Amino acid sequence: MNDFRKLAAALLLSSAAAGAQPERITFPDAVQRALARNPSIQIAVQEISRAHGIMREVRAAAIPTLTAGGVYTRLDADRTTVAATLDPNNVVTNQTRTVQPRDSWIASLQLAVPLIAPQRWVQWSHASEQIDVARLAAEDVRRQIAVTTARTYVSVLSAHRLVEANQHAADNARDHLEDSKARLSVGTGNRLDLVRASQELATSESLLQAALTGLLCKLGVGAANYLHTSGAPTHLRRALHAYNPSSSYVDAVLRYARRIASDRTTFFAFYSWQVFVKTPTGDRRVTGPGLP
Repeated sequence: MNDFRKLAAALLLSSAAAGAQPERITFPDAVQRALARNPSIQIAVQEISRAHGIMREVRAAAIPTLTAGGVYTRLDADRTTVAATLDPNNVVTNQTRTVQPRDSWIASLQLAVPLIAPQRWVQWSHASEQIDVARLAAEDVRRQIAVTTARTYVSVLSAHRLVEANQHAADNARDHLEDSKARLSVGTGNRLDLVRASQELATSESLLQAALTGLLCKLGVGAANYLHTSGAPTHLRRALHAYNPSSSYVDAVLRYARRIASDRTTFFAFYSWQVFVKTPTGDRRVTGPGLP
C-alpha cells in the first residue's frame, strides 16, 4: 500500500464505522459537490482576484492622479498687531489687526496627468493578460476535477451494477441448488443436476466476491484521486476536510491511517468490524464482511 491507498482505506473505514445509511448522490450532484468543495478551485479563483489586484496596482501609475491635502491649525489665540492711523481730523488712533487667526485651514489639490508613459502602458497590458491566464487556469482546474469526478462516479456505478448482477446470479444459483436438492429428495432429480447446481453456485459466489473486491478497489482509487486533486499529500488535512468538512472526521481518518501505516494487517481487522444500528424491524448490521 502506498500512502494514498492507506489514507483512502482509512477514509472508507471511517465512513463505514459511522453506521449511517449512505446518502444517494446523483451524477450532477457529485460533480457539483466536487466543484464546490475542492480547494484547488478556490485557490484558482483567488488567483483571479490576485491578478485583478496586480492589474489595478499597475494601472494606477498610468492613469491621471488627483491628490488632495489639507492642514488645520489651531493656536492659543489670534496673532494681532497694532497700527497707528491718522484720521481726517488729524487724530491719531490705534487699530488692532489680526495677522493670523486662531483657527486656520489650508487646502491643496493637485492633478497629475501622464501624457506619454509607454512602459506603464505595456505593464498595464501585461497585467490585463494575466487576468485572462488566471481565468483560463481556473477553468482548466474545474474541467479536470469535473472529469475526474465523472470518471470515478461512472466507474463506481459500473462496479455497483456488476455486484448487483452477480448477486442476482448467485441468488438464482442458490435457488437452483435448493430446487435440485428438493427434486432429488422426492425422486424426480438426479445427482448430476445437484453437482452441476453446486458448481454453478460456487462459480457465481466466486464472481460475486471478485466483483465486491473490484468495487472496493475502485472506491479506494476514487477516494485517493479525490484526495490528490484536493491537495494531498502536501495538504492532507485540507484534502480530507474537502471530502468531509468535519474536524472530528479528519482526526479519525488520520488516526486510522497511522494505525494502518504501522501495521498493514490492521486494515483487515478494521474491515472485519461489525457495526449494528437499531431499526423499527430490529438490529441491522451495516458493516463487516459479506455485505455489498
